Amino acid sequence: MTTTIDAAPVIDATAIDPISGIDTSAYDNATPEQIVEWNRVFAPLAPLAQEIEGNGAGDNGTGPSLFPATMSARALAMAVIAAMVWIVEGIRPVGLTVIGSRPKRGKSWLELLIAVCVAMGQALFGVFAVTSGAVLYLALEDSAGRMKRRLEILGLGHPTNLEFAFTWPRLDKGGLQALRAWLECHPDAREIVIDTWPRIKPPRPRGADPYESDYGAMAILQGLALEFGVAIVLVLHQRKAPDDDIFATITGTLGNVAAADVIAVLLRKGSRGTLALTGRDLGERTLARGTRASLALPCSTPRRN
Repeated sequence: MTTTIDAAPVIDATAIDPISGIDTSAYDNATPEQIVEWNRVFAPLAPLAQEIEGNGAGDNGTGPSLFPATMSARALAMAVIAAMVWIVEGIRPVGLTVIGSRPKRGKSWLELLIAVCVAMGQALFGVFAVTSGAVLYLALEDSAGRMKRRLEILGLGHPTNLEFAFTWPRLDKGGLQALRAWLECHPDAREIVIDTWPRIKPPRPRGADPYESDYGAMAILQGLALEFGVAIVLVLHQRKAPDDDIFATITGTLGNVAAADVIAVLLRKGSRGTLALTGRDLGERTLARGTRASLALPCSTPRRN
């Protein structure tokens, strides 16, 4: 079968796409059907042309002008890609982490402990190595006095590169720009903790799909985390309703966890704590009191509001 493509009305040699060979000056007057057909016919030629001519298009991210950049499986196999960076080895990678539990179960204690360890470069529980650097902790449900007392109870130190904020604008009211500004001012940043996420979460637009709204807000923060090579941690609560999948008990729609790189649920019964984890590069694992990676410290501290 022969495919007929409408030719461009005028050929301008200065507007010839180096990959597809198409006269790009005709794009402004092209019909949608023409563009779709051009894409279909010339897209398979792009990787071959790039490999032969080495002109920097296609695999290295420039890409031909008709469609977004692509990468062949061969190019991907040959690419030198940096190893995954763990902010806390085996527990918290660069990216978006969502942690939930019932109210007053110790998740804020745990996140404060992790923040101190990352800021000080001290292994978590003496077991899990950290990538040390600056940490921003948004303690949006706490006061300065409460956080001071908690630091004293933990007794691990008061690192100057662990910064607290007790108010923060909502994400859609300048909060996102403020997070970016803090990251730009702290090139050694490793982690941002938002405790709790609903305090700065944008409201759902009227008529918007709940899942898509939740996912969209989460995806923005995940992109920010990956852009700056940090972990962004969102603290949420856990629903009372039981579920066979413990990771589905995080409050909100599944959009709250779908964009996350790691999902964590902290369970506590008395002084015993269990941290259930799952993630894209993590698999599923559980840390419990009594194991070498004990959760005794944050879970056995006095239960204060």
